[in-house]
Amino acid sequence: MPTSRPTVAPLGPNAGALLSELAAHCERCAPDEAVGVLVERHGVLTVRPLTNAVVRLAAAEPGRWPRTAGEGFAVAPSEWMALERELDATGGRLTWLYHSHVDHPPVLSAADRAFATVGGAPLVPGLRLLVLSVLEGRTASATAWSFREGTWAPEEPFGPERQSDLQKSSHLD
Repeated sequence: MPTSRPTVAPLGPNAGALLSELAAHCERCAPDEAVGVLVERHGVLTVRPLTNAVVRLAAAEPGRWPRTAGEGFAVAPSEWMALERELDATGGRLTWLYHSHVDHPPVLSAADRAFATVGGAPLVPGLRLLVLSVLEGRTASATAWSFREGTWAPEEPFGPERQSDLQKSSHLD
């Protein structure tokens, strides 16, 4: 049975400002991958950067985390639980999970898909993913993904007009 597109808050009229904030976070974190979420409260989306905990988790559990922070991301369970408690307390809703790929295209890896999927469904109902590509220290492009028909599929809210916003926001010449 085909699944309809998820109903989540669009980036809306402040897309340029959101993309600028996302790009700045990704560029600050490079050469490590950035990770964060977009939270919707009362119809307004805000950026909530999270900590890439790969290094800390790898130190705590050697062998379980074979990737470095430059090759992947993880969110500490305690930070994710704190985010969920905050959303419950404030009436916020998690709508996007974003992360960067440094010197790689904005395409979901198998590890990205595994992180965002639990039991064959999105980590959070209606969740969308956004991957931003950071090349030579600058955010160059982004691809959005939604969960349809049992898999993560690319979508196009970041078509040419949004790529232009992203490029302006990351000061690309």
